[in-house]
Amino acid sequence: MKKIFFAVLALMTLFVSSCNKEPVDPIYVGDGLVTFRPMTDGKYYLKVSEDQAFVVTNPDLQKYPFDDGKEHRALIRFGYDPKHPGTSSIPGYKETVEVNLFQADTILTKKPLVYDITKEAVYGNAQIGLYLADELFPRTCIEDGYLNVFAAMPFGMKSVTHVLNLLTGVDPEDPYTVELRHNMNGDNYIETSDVMYCFPLQSLPDTEGKTVKLTLRWNSLATGEMESTQFDYCTRTDW
Repeated sequence: MKKIFFAVLALMTLFVSSCNKEPVDPIYVGDGLVTFRPMTDGKYYLKVSEDQAFVVTNPDLQKYPFDDGKEHRALIRFGYDPKHPGTSSIPGYKETVEVNLFQADTILTKKPLVYDITKEAVYGNAQIGLYLADELFPRTCIEDGYLNVFAAMPFGMKSVTHVLNLLTGVDPEDPYTVELRHNMNGDNYIETSDVMYCFPLQSLPDTEGKTVKLTLRWNSLATGEMESTQFDYCTRTDW
């Protein structure tokens, strides 16, 4: 997998003392895409899926590491002993795993924009390549109410700022159709760099507990044409 261009993505990076130590058996080491969720007591947990959460056991990372008190999406490297897992309980989750957090890289999170036909020049429509295959990690998918976009973004000069937005309201007949727009700001295509964004889908109409098809459209770097794919989507109940 190509290296992710975290110079663009990272808002905050956490490193702990254990990150430079080589893990030894029976410690299992893995990578995951999670949501840092703060709790009222100043602590936090990591949401992995609807049924699973992680609790961080590092003594120096017991306090929520973000001063704004908001949740954050992040790629993490973690470890735990599968033969002797620690026990914790987070209300609402069937499984809570105690983990040692080695590294966490936060992902740029942007709210979607409501489509405005008068701002076509602002949005741009440059090509972008999406990683969609199930065997890839990370990949473009929907998790925890966010659309995670893992993409190859073409660029020429790294000094030119590229802008990626997610637009809602692009299909008057389907509020669950969204569109990625890439503005290269006059840059040329010489090579690509991998980037990752998370777009919260809180502004979409409430599905009221039902699962619907969310359609994502983008100008494909692979085909040179507008492409689309669909994801199962259900509104997060605790926005």
